[in-house]
Amino acid sequence: MVIKDSRTGLQNRTIMQKIIGILKYIWKQVNVFDIPQLARDISCDVKHIRKCYDDSQKAIEDYKIELAKEREDRIREQNLFVSVMDHIEDMLWSKDIDGRYIVANKAFRNKFCYGLSWNEIQGRNDIELAKIFKEKVGNENHTFGEVCYNSDEVIIRTEASREFLEYGMINGKMMKLVVNKSPVYNYTGKMFGTCGTGRDITDWHDSLEEAITKIQSWCSCFGQEETEMLLKELNKLKFEEGDHVSIG
Repeated sequence: MVIKDSRTGLQNRTIMQKIIGILKYIWKQVNVFDIPQLARDISCDVKHIRKCYDDSQKAIEDYKIELAKEREDRIREQNLFVSVMDHIEDMLWSKDIDGRYIVANKAFRNKFCYGLSWNEIQGRNDIELAKIFKEKVGNENHTFGEVCYNSDEVIIRTEASREFLEYGMINGKMMKLVVNKSPVYNYTGKMFGTCGTGRDITDWHDSLEEAITKIQSWCSCFGQEETEMLLKELNKLKFEEGDHVSIG
């Protein structure tokens, strides 16, 4: 019995030693990380993360301020541009590649569009506007529009600046415009639309026609042939539908 007890005690001690060994091993493994140092490292990481976060927030706020400033500058430049355009007596406009208006000055709105607001003009093309104008004053009193649309196609097809004489009825009166049109390109060099200016030369043109007729009646050497030649040269400037004649 004594021997048996002794063996049992030995076995128990051996088991305990193994358990203690395992615990020591576990402790060593845990101790490898050095918990106090690990806590310090974590604290440093948290501070670094916080700093990165604060820096990113500041960068975002700085970007917002810069963006707001750029927006204000852009609005200021746009207002200046519109103000300059609206103080020019000639008609100025720009259209996208589909012929829809994206810019139009006050002279254009008042002289050509019967005083319509910009919101009523924006995004419409000449055909759509002509329909509105015809409803306002009647078909026979407004015939301007279709010719303008055709000359736009010439600019888009040739990608070259041209000068035209465009004409038609505006509110029951014939209007003749010297129109300069050019292609407009974006920053990649791709054409995205056209821009144009229009000057009303109705009185000048009519006066010139009248002068040519009077010269014929005053001067016997100025016959019908010479008159027709001058009138032909004058009328050659007109942009007829389907015609691609330019004077510039």
